[in-house]
Amino acid sequence: MNYEKYYTPEQLKQLEQRRQAIGPERIAAVQNEWQELFAAYTEAMNAGLDESRPH
Repeated sequence: MNYEKYYTPEQLKQLEQRRQAIGPERIAAVQNEWQELFAAYTEAMNAGLDESRPH
């Protein structure tokens, strides 16, 4: 992805600093959590759950 298209050099520097502070293990864990969340969402939609009702 061409991040320079969307972020200023200062923003890219901040993002890199945050990435380094968080560390690769936590980044990988969060990516896995997002995948689990999207899988649960897809499962709920396929089951026909009413999205306007809290579950």
